[in-house]
Amino acid sequence: MKKLLLSVGCVLAASVSFGQTTILNEDFEGGALPSGWQNTHSSPSVGWEFGNALGSTYWAVPTHTKYAASNDDAHDNSSMTANVADKDRLVTTSLDLSAFSVVFLKYDAYFNGTYGSVATVEVSTNGGTSWTTVSTLTGVDGAWQEDLVVNLSAYAGNANVLVAFRHNDSGQWASGFAVDNVNIYSPAANDVALTDLSYTQYVVGPSNLSITGTITNLGSNTITSVDIDWNDGSAHNQTFSVSIPPLGTYNFTHGTQLAVAAGTNYNITVTVTLGGDANTADNTMGRNVYGLTFLPTKRVVGEEGTGTWCGWCPRGAVFMDQMATTYPNTWVGVAVHNSDPMTVTAYDNAIGALISGYPSGVVDRDLLDVDPSDFPTAYSQLITKVAPANIGVTSDINLVTRAMTVTVTADWAGSFTGIDYRLAAIVIEDNVHGTTSGYNQTNYYSSTSQNLPLNGAGHNWQTEPNPVPAANMEYDHVGRALLGGFAGQAGSVPSSVTAGSSTSYTFNHTLPTTQNENNIKVAGILIDNATGKILNAAEADLVLGIAEDAAPNFDMNIFPNPANDFAAIKLNILEAGEVNISIVSVTGALVSSFNYGTLSGENTFMIDGNRLDAGIYFVNVNVNGSVISKKVVITH
Repeated sequence: MKKLLLSVGCVLAASVSFGQTTILNEDFEGGALPSGWQNTHSSPSVGWEFGNALGSTYWAVPTHTKYAASNDDAHDNSSMTANVADKDRLVTTSLDLSAFSVVFLKYDAYFNGTYGSVATVEVSTNGGTSWTTVSTLTGVDGAWQEDLVVNLSAYAGNANVLVAFRHNDSGQWASGFAVDNVNIYSPAANDVALTDLSYTQYVVGPSNLSITGTITNLGSNTITSVDIDWNDGSAHNQTFSVSIPPLGTYNFTHGTQLAVAAGTNYNITVTVTLGGDANTADNTMGRNVYGLTFLPTKRVVGEEGTGTWCGWCPRGAVFMDQMATTYPNTWVGVAVHNSDPMTVTAYDNAIGALISGYPSGVVDRDLLDVDPSDFPTAYSQLITKVAPANIGVTSDINLVTRAMTVTVTADWAGSFTGIDYRLAAIVIEDNVHGTTSGYNQTNYYSSTSQNLPLNGAGHNWQTEPNPVPAANMEYDHVGRALLGGFAGQAGSVPSSVTAGSSTSYTFNHTLPTTQNENNIKVAGILIDNATGKILNAAEADLVLGIAEDAAPNFDMNIFPNPANDFAAIKLNILEAGEVNISIVSVTGALVSSFNYGTLSGENTFMIDGNRLDAGIYFVNVNVNGSVISKKVVITH
């Protein structure tokens, strides 16, 4: 809600702000159809509603103040005729634009364009007898689009103008369209805004970086000249000769580059200056640049919302498998199940809040509400992003106690201060099989249902029945546990890190006996808690440790762990016995083995870390046939 006027409805020439004249302003905080507005629709249709909780199961509207919405998902059904939302129009009161030459509409919208929904802005000059489309929205997943601007100047000079927000369900059981903060105004003559900075934040030094961005003309005059300055403590100003019409944009590349040194950070402020600018509050933006000492390996994480009850979700399984096959080393896929036996409630709730239906997913928690068929495009968009650190993950399990330890490590390519980054891990299982009806996969692609072609994930879904029996189903990429929570482990990364340093965090988890350790892999992820986005990730199979005796006749401890130069193996042998100690690499290669003869009581043995490469090792101690295996991490 961005209320400029306290009155409800239309106010003509009632407010001047930043040199602009407000013609109409409506924030829907009244919770009802505004006075003088119209709610028109076909029959049967509910049309537009008003409030702050107008979402539904498959069209979840992000939290917002009161707004107006046409929600076909909530009121239609599988027959697609219960709510004929093809002409749901929310129409403003009549506007007298005869005194204006330039008129803009600015508003907020939530629209994701799923299930056939189309959202448009239309204008009528004959009382609603006919309508002209002036803007068609592009769907954006999981977030409100704020300050959308439409040029209505073609209708300036008319004394009877209606503006309508139209939702069209295209004859389907569709989703919805929500609007808020409708503002129709005549802009100031001169008004420029800096609307985007597009240069990368992470740069491997030494190198030169071009400062790039976008400016937008929010005024009524065409902009012909602007000054753009970027400042890192020193000013770098350049005058640009341009021709930017009202609401036009200009993508700039500054002629002076930033010389980036490895390991050095830069606080960059960019300012655009226009003579006579009516509003300078939107002229400056900042975006830091971090000089990296190496280029981290980027991996992309795709988390797909799915469920055995979901008839369209075989499509998700197909594309998840396709991504894993096509990008085996740089794609980390997780199937997050909903309302079936594989559901992890906390994970399901978190992903469910970011998508509007099933199947759908998030990619790096950056691109939201992505259809699985669009995973390849999303991957291509994100794989080129530069990450601040390399991520590594190791995991092992005690086969007797089923206790898992998972260590996630970030090797920093740059120095960062004031950060709130977090490490987390995701336990993933392949080849999940069940025998109850909850493991039956509903299949709308079946010839007995919608009869649509779909092949992949081990099935020709068109020739399969609906549902596919549990006996014929194996589920891959199943998210089994979130370690550190969806947002990551608070405190796992310090607020300041230096280039060349490493940060590790070890998670403990007990693997249920219903989950097969032979099919487990673990993803380690680095999250920016300020944005919720995943910055980088890694994935590795679970390492199966040596099964320990349930009641060994000795105690064992290794410290420090992780270790740099030396680590100590401390044994407390309760009954005298022959002692053999072996060290095995994470790949299973024998590094060393020595028999120490018969010993008892407390004994300490040293591991010389300088003789070992950095990595994960297993120390296996055998005392008279009683075995304990523990992991040690060597860092240099």
